[in-house]
Amino acid sequence: MKYLPEKQGNPGRNPCRYKTDSKSIEVSDLCPGKSSKKWQTIRLRKTGKGDLVCKGYVQTVYTWDGGVKIIENIY
Repeated sequence: MKYLPEKQGNPGRNPCRYKTDSKSIEVSDLCPGKSSKKWQTIRLRKTGKGDLVCKGYVQTVYTWDGGVKIIENIY
């Protein structure tokens, strides 16, 4: 569940960043292994020595706070 924390002490600004009590998940746990066929070679741009390429993997991730039935889509 997301919430704004209580203000601690008098001086300073009010908190504006949400906190959560939910367990975090590592991104590396969501990605397949390096030898998986799901990784794609992506050409970023042309350079003086040839194409600049990298390996990429895309997966849609949804977050849910357990209450309201609104889905946030994070890329």
